[in-house]
Amino acid sequence: MKRFLLFIFLVAVAYFMTSNAGKFEKIAGLQTHLLRTDTAKLTRILIYPKAEVKTELAFNREENGWIATHLTQNIRVDEATMQQILTSLANIKPNRVIAKEAKDWKKYGVDVRQSTRVSAFVGTEKVVDFILGKSSSNNSGGRITSFIRIENGEETFEVEGLYAHFTRQFVDYRNSTILNLNPKNIQQLYLQNESVSLDSSQLVNYLQDISTIESNNFVNNFDEVAAANNLLKTLTIHLDNQPNPVKISLYFDSTAVKPFIIHSSLNKDAYFASDSAGIYAQIFQPLENN
Repeated sequence: MKRFLLFIFLVAVAYFMTSNAGKFEKIAGLQTHLLRTDTAKLTRILIYPKAEVKTELAFNREENGWIATHLTQNIRVDEATMQQILTSLANIKPNRVIAKEAKDWKKYGVDVRQSTRVSAFVGTEKVVDFILGKSSSNNSGGRITSFIRIENGEETFEVEGLYAHFTRQFVDYRNSTILNLNPKNIQQLYLQNESVSLDSSQLVNYLQDISTIESNNFVNNFDEVAAANNLLKTLTIHLDNQPNPVKISLYFDSTAVKPFIIHSSLNKDAYFASDSAGIYAQIFQPLENN
């Protein structure tokens, strides 16, 4: 009798293991797949943010770094930001299956409407493809978890951490820097090749005001060559710790709502718009009054 019961038990275990083999392989495959992806070999990453479902963000590796593309716009992604994305990909590891059926997707944010899809490639081979859903915080322990689902899979997995890098929109990847200087390193200012004359107190305040300036008012598809005749003036800043001066160029576009276009040599790929009370006033107006 005991042998018969043991036989029945072993048959039941074998049946359970066989019928759930796919699920076990999927979990093990997920852990191995994401953790062992060599991010140095990745050549392309596609992110479909929930706010831009029909227009993915494409990140393509080139010889000199990564280029982000959205619709017709292309920008170079700074190394630190790209490293955060790659590190996040490498660190994803499921703790457990939190739900097994599609009816639970909405609860964990891994349904089509709420989620962000992330795909990564080595050449033409897709090596990562998952759906990122909601996050949950354990207030008592400070533990943050997120929920993911493998594309075309039903199970929802719990993973450690918050993966906000994947939910950012295109504008968030753009370099918003106009000026980032230490006032103590500024030796001389020239406006249109003429030395700027400010009294000591004005100069201290001005240098402090312009030392760090950022803006998200990007101008897309600005043609610097075509706009050469609309270059109003250039502020040149000489520093004691850099061989080349920083140059801030001011253009004027009479057809724009914000007609002043500003370009910084610290951020060669970006142009910024301003009205008369914006960054234009911060950088140029104090100099025009002297």
